[in-house]
Amino acid sequence: MTKDVLVSVSSFQTSGDETEHMEVINKGTYYKKNDFHYVVYEEMVEGIDKPVKSRMKFKEGALTVTK
Repeated sequence: MTKDVLVSVSSFQTSGDETEHMEVINKGTYYKKNDFHYVVYEEMVEGIDKPVKSRMKFKEGALTVTK
């Protein structure tokens, strides 16, 4: 079973004394497989012409993000 979801990822990137806030909000897909929860979505990245596929895999105490 899959569900359409709205994905909001907020992060901070620090370089020296500068901190940049970044936020991505996109449509994605949620599903559960082998006791793990997955959220898959695409995002545009500066300098890349095609969308980048991202996957979050998580269960209690663990989170993996793959791009």
